[in-house]
Amino acid sequence: MPLIAALTLIIQGCFIYHVFKTGRPYWWAFIIFSFPILGCVIYYFVEVFPSSREASTARRKTRQLVRAINPDADLKRRVDDLEVCGSTENRAALGQECMTHGMYDEAARLFQSCLAGPFEKDPAFRFRLVDALVCGGRFDEAADVLALLRAANPDHRSNECELLHARILEGQGRNDEALNAYSGLIGKFAGLEARFRYGVLLKKLGNDESAHQILEEILTHAKRYKSLPESEEQWIRQTRRALSPG
Repeated sequence: MPLIAALTLIIQGCFIYHVFKTGRPYWWAFIIFSFPILGCVIYYFVEVFPSSREASTARRKTRQLVRAINPDADLKRRVDDLEVCGSTENRAALGQECMTHGMYDEAARLFQSCLAGPFEKDPAFRFRLVDALVCGGRFDEAADVLALLRAANPDHRSNECELLHARILEGQGRNDEALNAYSGLIGKFAGLEARFRYGVLLKKLGNDESAHQILEEILTHAKRYKSLPESEEQWIRQTRRALSPG
């Protein structure tokens, strides 16, 4: 019994320390102290678990399940929202959902429609428009819009704009320039996409050894993390496919 009591006190102390270290309301300390086991359990599930990796993974799996059951639910909801209110916010939200569904021309039209009135030169909408045009293979149009964006707002998502520029160069068949652009992003781009696209372009151009090295680095990087954001997991999956024989 003394051992159990001592262990309980240590656990309580750890939770109370967490309360004050993370700036949670001080009354949590009283709850934990007054209800040794139950208080710790309640604190964990109310304050700690929702922001944990496990909770993030659970939410992601739930979203994936919902999409598998009804893949068009969010798209239909965004269409309904736009029919009720044709606001810029609703057009942008529908445009983003169109991107998720691979409807790039529709997304580009929606983002283009957002660039009017007070949002005529809005860098966020210009960026989304460039992204939609690039994904839709409309590289010359994307280059024109990206040039406007970078001239007016050179600091807006600069690394991501550089990645879009590299993709435009690749899409225009300017492969050497695209390789240089991708290579320049490797050390500073926050995420795996630049490295993946660099590796895939190397492979497409027949530089198999360098491509294999770059792509293997992606998998090595992924092993360091217990959980990755959903946006990053897609590059892991595509990397495995790119490395698979045949």
